Amino acid sequence: MLNKIEFKRRSPMFKKMTFAMLILASFNLFAARAPLNDKVKTNVAEVLNANEELHAAFFEYNNDSVQKAAMNVAKKIMAIKDKEISKLLKVSHDKLMVMAKSEDEKANKEAFYVVSLGLANIIRKYDVGGKWNVYSCPMVKKSWVQDSAKNDNVRNPYAPEMPGCGSKNTSF
Repeated sequence: MLNKIEFKRRSPMFKKMTFAMLILASFNLFAARAPLNDKVKTNVAEVLNANEELHAAFFEYNNDSVQKAAMNVAKKIMAIKDKEISKLLKVSHDKLMVMAKSEDEKANKEAFYVVSLGLANIIRKYDVGGKWNVYSCPMVKKSWVQDSAKNDNVRNPYAPEMPGCGSKNTSF
């Protein structure tokens, strides 16, 4: 427990940190996501829907399902003709192609994390609708994209021993 002197000493720092967190939070609340034309929005939605299958394959790890779903997400990414979106998802596509051939669960989970970072970047930057959000687990220090309309509960794909560990980081 803090005595009065320690509290007074820490109080200015606490105030500064609280103020900084409020400023950062306001950027997320008031930052408008860039619009997409209907065709690109549909293509990105197809990628995110395919990613739901991949997420499910990781949630209850099944290597055959992971490989099949990874290939499907990669194909959906290749169908996107928007140069900026394609560029942002290039690394994700490359990781998906590796995942489609790998039988190493640990390596696949690391690759899925990279894929998830790319998809999270897209949904934070562009208005793809309010269906998908970014979730993260502080224990494994990883994030993922999840269809919140389908299931708003945390479904941690990285740690089967703690499937509900984590939090929703965005609210679109």
